[in-house]
Amino acid sequence: MKDNGTKPLVITVLIFVGVLVIGLISTQKSGLEWKKTSQETLDGLNDAGYQVLPEDVAYYTEFGEPGYVYVDLRNPYEFTKGNIPTSVNIPQTDLLAEPALEFFNKAAKDSLHVVLYHSTEADATGPWLLLKQLGYDNVEVMMGGWKYYANESLDPYDMPEVPKYMVEEPAYDFASIMQLMESSPAAASQDMPEMVIPQRKKKKNVVEGGC
Repeated sequence: MKDNGTKPLVITVLIFVGVLVIGLISTQKSGLEWKKTSQETLDGLNDAGYQVLPEDVAYYTEFGEPGYVYVDLRNPYEFTKGNIPTSVNIPQTDLLAEPALEFFNKAAKDSLHVVLYHSTEADATGPWLLLKQLGYDNVEVMMGGWKYYANESLDPYDMPEVPKYMVEEPAYDFASIMQLMESSPAAASQDMPEMVIPQRKKKKNVVEGGC
């Protein structure tokens, strides 16, 4: 059930976010020892093995799959409004606090998969990059983020061919914008050039299998 394709734009954004997080925190936490170079860490983005499908998370939590712990990186207020069952709240701002590091060290020692999630998948990728550079190879990211997990009906036995979190959506609805412009009084006095909206290609299928 893994998808090994990653859109170039998404990769660029995630790398940029990750570098910012790593750079900012490293200047404040000079006592920490980096286990990997920044390049080695960023190269991990090309390996889809760090991603966990939200459908799998729903299945694991429903049936108590052993070997997994879930870390909610949102603030405590958002966490109390709703979260994945059994998850632990470690706000992103406290990621390198002593209690958090003790948690990650114990999970690594016990060979547990630590699944990070935030409001969106991109929000959790920066912290994942940081922990990966610190040597936590057991840390993964839930695809889609909490927003997708909370708002979609997740069924690991009946997944859509192309889940919404695998489709890159445009930032603006240009078709709606053009309709508004055409219906405005100013548009009636002049000819508007036709806008051609490129169609994004969807992936053909999703590879079956566990994480």
